Amino acid sequence: MPFAVLALLAALLSSSAQAADSGTVFLGVGAFFQNSMKTTTSPTASKSLLGTMYVPELSVSAQLGDASGYFYPTIGYTFLGKTGADGIKKRILTVSVPYAFPIWESVDLKLGIGAMLYRVGGAGEARVLNSGASTSTFYQPGTTQTSRALFLTTGLGFALSSDVRFDFDLIVTGALSSRRALNLAARFGIGVF
Repeated sequence: MPFAVLALLAALLSSSAQAADSGTVFLGVGAFFQNSMKTTTSPTASKSLLGTMYVPELSVSAQLGDASGYFYPTIGYTFLGKTGADGIKKRILTVSVPYAFPIWESVDLKLGIGAMLYRVGGAGEARVLNSGASTSTFYQPGTTQTSRALFLTTGLGFALSSDVRFDFDLIVTGALSSRRALNLAARFGIGVF
């Protein structure tokens, strides 16, 4: 199902890119890192530099504009998700619309906004997990729940050719709140349209 949705989105972005009289649609694969510098990953409660890693993240992007600047809408989905020690399955869908400014011959700076859907689900079971020096019982949700967040994004795009690029993005959710979180995305894309 996720592949069908991504294929449909690629077709829609392709028609938009062709209607703009210039543009390329990129299909990509990469990694999404959630809650960088926040997630506790060790018994000593140290922070993780990259956070929780989701691999692969599939993406569809379109370059809409010319070399002087362009919109670069991107949809990313961690279709395999991640199941933690608590047995909860997590998936992330991001939709962003940054504007890209060329800063060097093949490097673009991207700035924009977007939305994130974060889905969690479980079997409604109880799990006994370590909690500091002891153990505690944690309960999984019995159904899948989705939370939504708006975000600001910035990043760099590296064009290796007209049809191959690398993108590195910083995604900031809750930018104006005390619950601000940094997320990273690294993607390799190939132009298909």
